[in-house]
Parts: sequence; C-alpha cells; structure tokens
Amino acid sequence: MSTSHTTEPQRLFGRDVTCIHRRSGERTAATVTCIRRGRGPDHAMQAPPPGTLYTLTLQVHGHAELDTTVNAATPWDALTTTREHLEQHEWFLAIAAARRDCWPIQLPRRHEATTVAELSDRRVPQHWQGFLADADPNDIGTLAEQQHRYQIWLSRYDTTSGS
Repeated sequence: MSTSHTTEPQRLFGRDVTCIHRRSGERTAATVTCIRRGRGPDHAMQAPPPGTLYTLTLQVHGHAELDTTVNAATPWDALTTTREHLEQHEWFLAIAAARRDCWPIQLPRRHEATTVAELSDRRVPQHWQGFLADADPNDIGTLAEQQHRYQIWLSRYDTTSGS
C-alpha cells in the first residue's frame, strides 16, 4: 500500500489526551496533533523524501505556558521532544507512548510508525498500541526511564554477545 504523494500537510494522528502533573497529581485535558509536511514515502518501509517534516502540536487546556509546536524528522522524534518540554515542567502525557514498558520497535524501518509495542518477556514485542492510546498514569514515566527499560529489554535478546 502506498502513501500519499501530496505536498499538502496531512494529518497523521491527533486526539484529546490527559496531561498529569507529577507532584500535585493535577489532571487536565490536552490536544495532540501530528501532521506531515512534504511528500510522504512511496512505501511504508521507506524513509520519507528529504524535506519531509512532522509537526506535532500540543495544547494543554488551562496551561498555555505548556503549549508547544515541534518539527522533527519522524513522528516519534516530535513526540519525544514534546515530552521533554513537558518533563521540564513536571507534566506528563498519560498515553501509550509514555509508558515505561513501551517502545516504537519498528522505528528504524518505519519512519512514519505511530504505534508502540509493550516490551514483554518475549523476544517479539506484544500488544501494539497507537501513540496516543490511553495509559494508566501509574505506567507512565520519564523518557530516561523508558529508554532504560528499552535497553534492558534489548540486552536480553542481544545476538552479538555469543550467548
């Protein structure tokens, strides 16, 4: 299946989500939207052509100081930068992409991937979810926690060590 060749901005994903303050526990609604600017890839397993940008916009209702717009090379990069911005203010998105035990496993092959997989005790991740699927606030963590969990999962299945 081929994706659009249009140069018009194309919405990849978006929805209302919950934003949570780490210390106070305050919850508020936020709107996340990601669009592609530039021509999309010809095939899902190809990188987008040079000049393609993914623009992620976050609007946190009642907290305009947290609103941000990020341009990046992939949707995951845009979401990661947005999460970094929120973490500086001790806010977190209660979404699957922010769960400590989730990671976009196929990112190197699928630049437009907008799903994450739960890192289980299996070599092949299970339970794919969209980036913005709701997540239990107890499961979300910082980018550093998520990266650490992913590195542990990878080390279990390292085929270069000879074990």
